Amino acid sequence: MGIPKWQHQSNMLLGKYYIQANNPIESKKVFAKVVGESRKLNDRKSLAEALNNQGTYLALDDPDKEKALSESMLLYRSVGEKELEIEMLMKLLTVHFWKGNIDLAEKELLEASVLQKKIGFKHLHYTSAPLAFIYSVKYNLNKSLFYSINSIESMEATNDMICADNFYLRLGNIYEKMDSSKRSHGNV
Repeated sequence: MGIPKWQHQSNMLLGKYYIQANNPIESKKVFAKVVGESRKLNDRKSLAEALNNQGTYLALDDPDKEKALSESMLLYRSVGEKELEIEMLMKLLTVHFWKGNIDLAEKELLEASVLQKKIGFKHLHYTSAPLAFIYSVKYNLNKSLFYSINSIESMEATNDMICADNFYLRLGNIYEKMDSSKRSHGNV
């Protein structure tokens, strides 16, 4: 039909298909084409969506992943799409975490938490649980305990128990580390 919106949607589905068919090279080409065409349309929302898909489906070690997600986040911010801005921030912090930039991932999680609270997002455990993990890795056990308890409280308040075992296990591990720390310092 020649309608750009539907051509882009079809091509994004094709890019996702290539990922599922284990053909990341073709997927990358398709997403790059959609991003290029979206830039020509001068439609920030369409471009943000194209970059979101491109960044989401690129390999973690692909340098274009971070660029695409960052640009998408800024575009979503510019058009007032707060939920999608937060989603991009969460995807970015995952990239930064797995690349070993724990401090940046922590900063982004804290930023995401503030944004989530501003929009009234109730499932804050998906932000506080990773913060508990990061602070555990950094051996800041007090902050780790705070965010671990916070994640369990949020999970229980929303009755979203899908990750309950992980959240309770993390809390137990933090208490175990705190106990070990006390014993090693002779405070028992």
